[in-house]
Amino acid sequence: MKMLVTGASGFVGGVITRRARELGWEVRGIGRRSLDEPGYMSVDLTRPFELDFHPHVVVHAAARSSPWGRRSEYQAQNVGATRHVLDYCASHGRPHFIYISTAAVLYRNEHQIGMNEQTPVPGEPINEYARTKHQAELLVRGYAGDWCILRPRAVFGPGDTVVFPRILRALKKGRLPLIESDRPVIGDLIYIDTLVEYVLRAAEKRATGLYHLTNGEPVEIYSFLGKICSLVGPFGI
Repeated sequence: MKMLVTGASGFVGGVITRRARELGWEVRGIGRRSLDEPGYMSVDLTRPFELDFHPHVVVHAAARSSPWGRRSEYQAQNVGATRHVLDYCASHGRPHFIYISTAAVLYRNEHQIGMNEQTPVPGEPINEYARTKHQAELLVRGYAGDWCILRPRAVFGPGDTVVFPRILRALKKGRLPLIESDRPVIGDLIYIDTLVEYVLRAAEKRATGLYHLTNGEPVEIYSFLGKICSLVGPFGI
């Protein structure tokens, strides 16, 4: 199996790259940052690019997921980058394309229970991240080769740079928000190893279509945060 992974310098893309290599696959990784690793190259995906590599599958995990940024940055790094990766695929034999999207494309400022592949995307996205990830999904749906869109819930685990670091920063500053609700606030997560296993299975089986990914273990958010506080303690933050 020959695989190209975008965003290989990041949390999700990096773990996918390492696990695929452990399976003996020939893997090339590209990303924004410079890394001294074999098979890795720093590539600016906001511009057209060329690689002397013809993969069987491309996993597009690169994205701007920061909660802050200009609209132009989200457009360039989420929509423009996806277009350039698809253009690369079109000129390299139309490999199987796996797009790592997000369940955030469905989020609304209201209770949402039981979201699945049939849940409609809201008319007004909750933020620019959700807007541009959905726009990228639409580009993927127009790809002439086989494509698969994966929408994981919030990803956590060793190496996490998004979920737990933000929680710990908010705790340290005493700015963890409280959500007023008439019912328990429930959230859903997916562990990094679970997500990577899904991605590798999708590659092996050449899966097509749209899939929501989750641990299937919804948690009550404030109880969850309380456990984090008790585990970390005042000196850990």
